[in-house]
Amino acid sequence: VVKGLDVLDMEYPILPMSIFGAVVMSHDANDANRSSDRDWFIYKFDESMGGLAGLSFDEGQFSVVGYVTGGSDLIGQVEGGDTLEKVEILSGGDRLRQPA
Repeated sequence: VVKGLDVLDMEYPILPMSIFGAVVMSHDANDANRSSDRDWFIYKFDESMGGLAGLSFDEGQFSVVGYVTGGSDLIGQVEGGDTLEKVEILSGGDRLRQPA
C-alpha cells in the first residue's frame, strides 16, 4: 500500500513532478502500479496545472528520475515520437539498477 502525500501537513515528494522539465517514467503497459523500464516522458508542468500547494494533480502517480538541466528552452518543442540523441546522468548514476 502506498501512502499518499499530505500537503496540508507539509509532506512533499523527494523528487517532485511539479517542475517544468521533470524526467518521468511512464506506467508499465501491463501493470499500472509499476514504472516502465523503457518508456518515459518530459513533464511540461505549468503552474496553472497545479492544485493544492501548487502541485500537479499527477504528483505521486509517476516515478520522477531527474530533471532537464540544459536546453530547457527546447522542451516546448519536444513532441511524442521525437528521438533523443544523448542523455547524460550528472549525478546518482551509482544508484541505478538494471531491471530484472
